[in-house]
Amino acid sequence: MKRSAVKPLRFAALAPLALCVALVAAPALANAATTGLYVQNGLIACWDGIENAGVGVHNPSATVWKDLVAGREFALTNVTVDDDRMTFAGPAGVTTPATSYGTLSAADTTATFGNAVNGTMEIVYASRNKTASSIILQAGRLGLSFGIWLTGGSSYILPYSSASNVSKPSFVFESGTATNAVSVRYSSGYSESAFANGSSLGVYQDNHFGTTGDETIIGTRAAKNNCHFDGSIYCIRLYDRKLTDAEIVANHNVDVVRFILGDIAASLVVTSLPVDIGSPSPAYGETNGLAAADSFLVSCGAAVVTDAAGTTQYSCTGWKLYDDANAVVSNGVETSFTYVHPTPSAYRRLEWQWEASAYRGTIAAGYGGAVSQSGTGWFAAGTPVTVTATPNAGSSFKRWTGTLPDGLSASSASATFTPTAPFSMTAIFETVGNGGLVFFNEKTSSYWHTATNCVIDLPIEFPDSASSATLSVTGVGYSAQYAIPSGTEQYTLSLPPATSSTAENVYDLALAFNDSASTVRTAKLGLIYGHDATTTGWTRCLAPAGTRAWSKTKGVAVIPIPYGTTSFTIALDGGEATSTDTGLDGAAGWYPLRLKGETTADLAATTLEGSLSASLRGDGAGFFLIVR
Repeated sequence: MKRSAVKPLRFAALAPLALCVALVAAPALANAATTGLYVQNGLIACWDGIENAGVGVHNPSATVWKDLVAGREFALTNVTVDDDRMTFAGPAGVTTPATSYGTLSAADTTATFGNAVNGTMEIVYASRNKTASSIILQAGRLGLSFGIWLTGGSSYILPYSSASNVSKPSFVFESGTATNAVSVRYSSGYSESAFANGSSLGVYQDNHFGTTGDETIIGTRAAKNNCHFDGSIYCIRLYDRKLTDAEIVANHNVDVVRFILGDIAASLVVTSLPVDIGSPSPAYGETNGLAAADSFLVSCGAAVVTDAAGTTQYSCTGWKLYDDANAVVSNGVETSFTYVHPTPSAYRRLEWQWEASAYRGTIAAGYGGAVSQSGTGWFAAGTPVTVTATPNAGSSFKRWTGTLPDGLSASSASATFTPTAPFSMTAIFETVGNGGLVFFNEKTSSYWHTATNCVIDLPIEFPDSASSATLSVTGVGYSAQYAIPSGTEQYTLSLPPATSSTAENVYDLALAFNDSASTVRTAKLGLIYGHDATTTGWTRCLAPAGTRAWSKTKGVAVIPIPYGTTSFTIALDGGEATSTDTGLDGAAGWYPLRLKGETTADLAATTLEGSLSASLRGDGAGFFLIVR
């Protein structure tokens, strides 16, 4: 777990005359963190069970629940105000009208939840009933809601409301009756990802709660007629931006101290910076039941570890120990030491400090040249790396492509960089004067890989003086034009699906730029239809003839040859494979293959992407290409 640096929130001071005699110091503030320790950046609303009547103030007789940011209030109906929560009476599992709930006006809903539709909602809650579905919060038609849906003996978080029967992801979570802290990130009001108690949740299936009205209701559904909540809400926080994973975990650390731990003075919480690196002892989480002067060995585990993705190595640089106000009380550089619980007993949080020490990187050369060092390995953080791309005779260096290191100039053949993250870089070379087809940039999309199922991502490289381009696409009975704005590096083109295996699926593409040279680049594109990772695909293979660039010609198939192909073999009717010279010298292009009758041809190619294979099956009128 990670605790990010946070600053106290600065709220407007309450006028003394606004406090009546019923207001008292918030009961848990003497031994717990305040709301000022939550992540501040982007916080637009915070309803807190401890500070329910203002910053640092608790009102045990409150009939409204006050937002600490702008003072917006939930009007409470038959809600019990406890020391650190709002408790709702349910009853769960019935369809009678609700009797225990809170209401936020439509205007305040728009000002708060309406500004979180591309942000984050966090709720700390506990249910007393785990046998009935409950809606804990529903923000009108805005799309933000929170509830537990029970089906098939399991429970799921449903964080999305819809008045139009539109469903979005729900998340697997067995809520039970424990106190839980849940965070949901939204895009356009749709649930995008969710965390519970600092850990990411898996998606279950698309679902939704139906809704009515424009107000926000807590404790039941908006219609107030079923899914009543029998339990407590400790805190509701809204952000106008998506919190990072680390920020969500940091807020959870504060929730643990304020709401989830029982006797916080008897607790040690173990976290890390960054989140969940290594396998410490004690493990990440809470160690409870400690008495004053209890001592035991704590360790970060292995001092050098690799993250779960296998792309970054971390080294432990020491530890920090925090109190319940998030202040550092001690620190060190050891990877293990003897921890002694304070006297008198008090809450502590141990944060292991980790630093990235090496990153996984890949350096490779495309067809037509070499690089001074190649392969995949570990590159030390902070240590400069120099690599040079050298073209073969007849080729020229074009650029580096891939997930490039920060600071690398993609157009420089000799590059020096200092790794700050995992990276991959491939030198791309351009064959000079090969007489083949001219494609939209030096590395064209492979027929086998991207020209499938009628959609292709076209890589585009603008000439220096061009500010726009027009893409023209023509085929048999088809013609379309698309405007391409300057700076576009990739354009997604969708073409009509093949209606049958005899339909012509080859298109001519022309990209005309408005630069001073009036550059026009052309390409031919064949489609493979119905292809995915588990099935074969098919296309009509056609040959050029006469004035029509591609016509239905018996006995001739045009085979797409991917960029960087180093070998191409053909085996006829199950016979021996024969090496074939395509004449393209590594450039992307097409190879015409003339066959007779119902001949079968098995094809194999070795490319930059690996080995590819396909089969041609003749039907007397043409050929079907089956991709494996």
